[in-house]
Amino acid sequence: MHILVLEDTQWASYYMHDSLTSRGHQVYVASSIIEAFELWSKQVFDLLIVDLNLAADGFSEEEEDQAHDGLLTGWVWLTNHVFPSDEEYRSRTIIYSAYIDSLLDIVEKKSLDGITLVRRGEEDEVNRIISIIDKIAAAKTHTRGDTRRG
Repeated sequence: MHILVLEDTQWASYYMHDSLTSRGHQVYVASSIIEAFELWSKQVFDLLIVDLNLAADGFSEEEEDQAHDGLLTGWVWLTNHVFPSDEEYRSRTIIYSAYIDSLLDIVEKKSLDGITLVRRGEEDEVNRIISIIDKIAAAKTHTRGDTRRG
């Protein structure tokens, strides 16, 4: 699977990259919103793993306000740029962040429908992510359809 990891913490992005490429996935790491925009415009992804707390560089003033001083930057990128192009990405998005509780406090729960939330710091978090990815990959293989945007 082609996976985009939007993560600005170097150790987390390396660990995610190594764990997923060792399982045969093509992993693309964006350490900023600007890099995410660039990769998103050039590549089609089967799965997104997105951190919430990132610098809001590359956003409009309105989007910077929505990002709550960077706390929800990943969420703003998803809701303003990813989901409008293809709502199916909701079921193929994992938000992996220590700021899940802040997200739940600020946005309506209904807006999170279909999205997998994994709190950074949970026991066995990476194995949980890998298990989710394996299920998505199995479903994709089972349907034999290309579910990527094109």
